[in-house]
Amino acid sequence: MSENDFENNKRSSVVRRLEKPKSLDQEAAWQWYQIQSEYYDFEFAQNDVKRIEALTKEDMIQFFDQYIHPSSRQRAKLAIYLVAQGKISELIAGLGLNAEASAQAATDLQERLSAAADDEEKEVEGLKSYLLHDLKVAGMIYAQNHAQPPSSITPALIRDVRDFKAGLKVTAGARRAKDLSEYEDLN
Repeated sequence: MSENDFENNKRSSVVRRLEKPKSLDQEAAWQWYQIQSEYYDFEFAQNDVKRIEALTKEDMIQFFDQYIHPSSRQRAKLAIYLVAQGKISELIAGLGLNAEASAQAATDLQERLSAAADDEEKEVEGLKSYLLHDLKVAGMIYAQNHAQPPSSITPALIRDVRDFKAGLKVTAGARRAKDLSEYEDLN
């Protein structure tokens, strides 16, 4: 991305952050959110704009290298797997196979799902095995082509979101951005 494109993206982000509410309801909802959450940060958008304007392309590259790049030790990932509600034909259509290969893939996948007999783990393993080994979809997966970077963070599989959230540590409550006395009109 050129420096000019980066500056254009920054400018559009600033304009978006400073966009006025389209209705009184939107503005009231924002104000009440600040009051109910006890943050009282009514100048949040202006403060964001100051931070955005101070960003440089080098800052963004450094952030990417430190937190997103696959070889970074501080990298963290969030993987979300959804249980498909669609048809097998929709899954296969997304693979970009020709008509003959699509028909064969649909038959093979249906056989594997039927063989699993509603055992979710068998279904998942069957689909993974078929997609990665038989259809060779692995070419699109970074982890298949490159060594995994060493990481001090161990991934966690979350099967029940409610249980996971219940096990998290409680954080401190909201902290005010400003003291309420700054908003008092004593006259």
